Amino acid sequence: MNVWPEVVLRDLCWKVQYGYTASASKAEVGPKFLRITDIVPDLIDWESVPYCEVTEKERQKYLLQEGDIVVARTGATTGWAKRIKNAPEAVFASYLVRLQLRKDVDAGFVGAVVESAMYKEFIQKHMGGAAQPNANAQVLTSFPLRLPPLPTQRKIAAILSAYDDLIENNTRRVRVLEEMARALYREWFVEFRFPGYEGAEFVEDEQGRRPKGWEWGTFRDAAVVFSTSLNPGNFPEEEFEHFSLPAFDAGQLPALENGSEIKSNKNRIPKDCVLLPKLNPKIPRVWLPPASKGGRQIASTEFLPLLPSEAIPSTGSTVCVRLRNFWSVWL
Repeated sequence: MNVWPEVVLRDLCWKVQYGYTASASKAEVGPKFLRITDIVPDLIDWESVPYCEVTEKERQKYLLQEGDIVVARTGATTGWAKRIKNAPEAVFASYLVRLQLRKDVDAGFVGAVVESAMYKEFIQKHMGGAAQPNANAQVLTSFPLRLPPLPTQRKIAAILSAYDDLIENNTRRVRVLEEMARALYREWFVEFRFPGYEGAEFVEDEQGRRPKGWEWGTFRDAAVVFSTSLNPGNFPEEEFEHFSLPAFDAGQLPALENGSEIKSNKNRIPKDCVLLPKLNPKIPRVWLPPASKGGRQIASTEFLPLLPSEAIPSTGSTVCVRLRNFWSVWL
């Protein structure tokens, strides 16, 4: 039986390059300007990616090509990556590192490896920085992987590409539904055009106009933080359902890990809670944990476990919907 040789990611690259330093602009002053925040979601939303000014020489130097791989090199999402496909004219920002692959490897295969949770976990374990995590190009390209023959790479990439297409289509459908939910939320709870509003009585106070019987409040009136932690390392043989940022970005499924593999304290997850992320608030990673499959559920401290307030007659799922729309309306 032939064993695929183990290689290091940098051996598959003909060029590794840091990105371009510029200010992002909403105005169409030049090409699209891809940043870390743009590559963290499941799909790159090119419509929301800003622009930047760039000289013709810099445009040629930093222009993204089909099959390029860009990797975040700083911040909480260090190690997050995307393979570029079907992109408009775009350059990449300085906190990204671009990997351009040799012609004798398949970009789809290598891209799938670099976008995987396994790659993220490797980088998170090997990166430096205390207050601000970071990894240089040497670390980002030090990931070891098994490399099959090129025909096998292409077969694997084709299978994964078919699944990617399905996921992208489903993701687009979800975005449409979420946009509809945001519009409904704004219509009912911001504009107060809820069913029957024509006959409703409104009152006015120093905070503004509201339907009679409604009260002003803050978000903390609707949810409370469940702040109970545990150290999984004290239970080395127990299998936990671990909710983390990498797990969310890899498909919103918790990682199954033994306590011996988890090196720090985690938040316990109570029933019917919602996980609200504390890092990168512009990225709406609101997570409603599914029912446990048997193991105890824990969350990385990047998440706040929230429970509905006793004053709010609401289920966790409703709070999650409210949170998602609150996120989009108010941030």
